[in-house]
Amino acid sequence: MNEPYRVEPLTADFQPPLAPLIDRAFDAWDGDVAALLGVPRGTFERETEASEPTEF
Repeated sequence: MNEPYRVEPLTADFQPPLAPLIDRAFDAWDGDVAALLGVPRGTFERETEASEPTEF
């Protein structure tokens, strides 16, 4: 009666549908925080697995 769900294997180029929304939200947050602190936009960088932690 009901068709089973079809599951696609994940590939290296897989991007979840929310990834573009998260990127836009981060860009908006970066601009808002930069404006509040009076620093240039783009001051805050995304953390990646390869990036070194920032020491304060």
